[in-house]
Amino acid sequence: MSKINEHDVTVIGAGWSGLLACKHMLEEGLTVTVLESRPTIGGVWQYSGDPNETSVMLSTQCTSSITVTEMSDFPMPDEFNTFPSHTEIVRYLDSYTDHFKLRPHIHLNAKVDRVEKN
Repeated sequence: MSKINEHDVTVIGAGWSGLLACKHMLEEGLTVTVLESRPTIGGVWQYSGDPNETSVMLSTQCTSSITVTEMSDFPMPDEFNTFPSHTEIVRYLDSYTDHFKLRPHIHLNAKVDRVEKN
């Protein structure tokens, strides 16, 4: 993993909540680093065949509609299913990450074993 510069906030995980946390902290003027253990963003929405990782199943679909699920400042594309598949959710999170320029703040393959405050 590359050296991480000093920053105000560390977010663990680049899934739905981690991406939202990153975006809102950046909007507040804080410096943020997101640490994601996997090689991609998306958290549990990103399918993994590895039995040691928690993830969706290949057949997973969202149980809430796009109008309930989408973020208020970033609508889901019209071409998505009313109840999006996990692949659509991952595409949406990828687009969200790029739209709000979050990618430079995310370190992939960065497993967190311990956290200490100094």
